[in-house]
Amino acid sequence: MKSENEKHFLHARERIPWATQTNAKRQNPAWGAFMPPFIERAKGCRMWDLDGREFIDYRCALGPIILGYGFAEVDEAVREQMQRGVLFSMASPLELETAEAIIRNVPWLEQVRFMKTGADACTACVRLARAYTGREHILTAGYHGYHDTFALNWPTPGVPEVLREYVHDFQYNDLEAIDAAFEQFGSQLAAVIVEPYDWGLEIGNAFLQKLRQKCDEYGT
Repeated sequence: MKSENEKHFLHARERIPWATQTNAKRQNPAWGAFMPPFIERAKGCRMWDLDGREFIDYRCALGPIILGYGFAEVDEAVREQMQRGVLFSMASPLELETAEAIIRNVPWLEQVRFMKTGADACTACVRLARAYTGREHILTAGYHGYHDTFALNWPTPGVPEVLREYVHDFQYNDLEAIDAAFEQFGSQLAAVIVEPYDWGLEIGNAFLQKLRQKCDEYGT
């Protein structure tokens, strides 16, 4: 007899690619029963799947649940705002309140723009850099979303080949590749976009310091 997880997973695959709307949440066969395909409820750091099994969530819902699930103050604030409304035809005063809170905690920020996804934010940053510098080429390392600019190394990217002329990948800690890329494209580089870490790899400070130095040197 199939478990509730298995039955729901098989049904979901018929209606949803990978049975989930989020790539990072899809079932990983290598993890087996340690990663259930669905979670029904959660509280604090714990969550329960469709078969009632209990797990500790070290992934924090891919990042945002840093206070734990069902955190009383957060839940109460959400309920209060729901009474006022959650979507308006004009801006909400919460936008300014939240922007001010972020700037207080990140003092070098001057302004804040909220985005729906990380992919949207990365694409916007690249576009801003290109507009500001008047250049078109970028260097990239790490994962920055599914948009065309960052999907060129996928097996079947589905994006125009011409984009490869403007997007150049490099590997973490490959200082020689960084030097070569700046030597070849430096005057044309609008931006370097990189995650400051890589899963399971010790990067160290020299790598990021090298990138900072090269960007300053070439006005990237």
